[in-house]
Amino acid sequence: HLAYPAEAAAGSPALFGDYIGWAVVMLAKRRGPAADLACLLVTMQETLCEKPAPEQCELPCAYLDTGLQQLPEMPSEFPTFIATGSPDAALAGDYLQALLRGDRRGANQLILDAVQGGAAVRRTPECAGVKIIGGGHPFKIAPDLWRSIGADGSAIDGQEAIVVAHCLTSLPLAA
Repeated sequence: HLAYPAEAAAGSPALFGDYIGWAVVMLAKRRGPAADLACLLVTMQETLCEKPAPEQCELPCAYLDTGLQQLPEMPSEFPTFIATGSPDAALAGDYLQALLRGDRRGANQLILDAVQGGAAVRRTPECAGVKIIGGGHPFKIAPDLWRSIGADGSAIDGQEAIVVAHCLTSLPLAA
């Protein structure tokens, strides 16, 4: 567990702050008190200060100070990317919950039912430029399925999805 904050601290204060934010949410989800995280940060700081070379402790201690100062304002929930006022907010929430339960078939059925019911994939102006890739086994069996559901392309696996996404967005592939 200590390897993560050490790696974050080596990278940047922002990464370390993000790690602390993640830890706050994880503790809250497991019903752990935020005071436990504060205690851990203080203990880490005290341990570092006991080292014989204080110059080696200056940067990590500064990160820990910043983390301790930001701790009380950190949210105990991750922000949602599902706009509650959007027409498909309920569908998106149900889909996410099905996936989190491990019910892949149920999640798939929710989307299929919505499309059959006339749900428009790009209903709002914010989504007008969004590219949609259908994927997985059904698209291997029926290669033109993506057209019938209004997608922009399809891929049978993650590697192919990356190539298709780059083609659809005209972005160069990373080496």
